[in-house]
Amino acid sequence: QKNNGISGNKVQRSRLLIKPSAGHIATSVLSEAAQWGDAVSVWPLANPLHYMWLEDRRLFYPTTPTTSEGDGDNYDSSTSCTADVLRLNEGLDVALVKGHEVMFSGDFVAISSQLDEQVLQGLRAAYSFG
Repeated sequence: QKNNGISGNKVQRSRLLIKPSAGHIATSVLSEAAQWGDAVSVWPLANPLHYMWLEDRRLFYPTTPTTSEGDGDNYDSSTSCTADVLRLNEGLDVALVKGHEVMFSGDFVAISSQLDEQVLQGLRAAYSFG
């Protein structure tokens, strides 16, 4: 059975760790990130890195509220966000592959996306992975 919610204790803990006033929103869609300025790659520096994402829509804050069907970017402003399926510290790979926004908190470094390939080459050489 699919878990469509999270426990109250987990919600309370997550509010302390990930919140809009202290978190950052990331996306794996370069063109969307570039709308906010220079796109960067985010690299966590230490544990813990906490993150959350919405399973049933891609964006936390859609640009134009609407009731029309679409690709998951749209929402009906008359409904409550409590219907959203929130994933906490799980499925990051799924969120990134699907192009969902991810809100995160923790220590990280932001590197210009223009340097992505150089950083990856350096990591591959240093750690001998594919």
